[in-house]
Amino acid sequence: KNPGHMIILNGSMRNKDGNSARFAGVLRTRLRGRIGASVEIIDLKDNMKDMEALADDLAVADKLIFCVPLYVDGLPSQVIRLMEIMESKPAGPQKIYVLANMGLYESRQLVSLFSAVKQWCQRAQLSYCGGLGVSAGELVGPLTEAVPFGFGPTKEIARGIKQLAEAIRENKECEDLYSEPYRFPRALYIAIANEGWNRAAKKNGLRRKDLFRRL
Repeated sequence: KNPGHMIILNGSMRNKDGNSARFAGVLRTRLRGRIGASVEIIDLKDNMKDMEALADDLAVADKLIFCVPLYVDGLPSQVIRLMEIMESKPAGPQKIYVLANMGLYESRQLVSLFSAVKQWCQRAQLSYCGGLGVSAGELVGPLTEAVPFGFGPTKEIARGIKQLAEAIRENKECEDLYSEPYRFPRALYIAIANEGWNRAAKKNGLRRKDLFRRL
């Protein structure tokens, strides 16, 4: 292990254009506030051709932070494949943290993703040390770049990332944290999301009722 070295794995297939990449960047900024901290971001999509080598690269970190989106109530399949490889080649003690995000409004729906990582850590003999779940990613993700982070709807998300960063820097465990848009009405968020689906449907030659069609 490289003592003090931290790696943030961006597990989104949207790569650098996704919200996972945005949150990974914010977290790295918070972690770098510590003098001498070594923080590296690695994009999973850029390393899909040799995941064995990627697993070896991740193994050298003292702390590994999975920055991932929620895909159908769980981890992306590519992340699961990487975790299977890491489990098959134990690399010794390592602290695991998670920064997960999703498009749904209720951040507690990320509990199943955290549970999956905890179970994997037990099998792989790694130390699960806590995570942060961020909801409404399609709203707060772009706002990390558009407005001063920590103001408006991003207030609670910024607080959560600060708490997670403090736990990582201080080499501590933390309870799983859940953050949602600050004072942004759920009904308004859903209305905006539905309008986005309607525009996408029209762009692809579909009608509104086509979105609800059952096969």
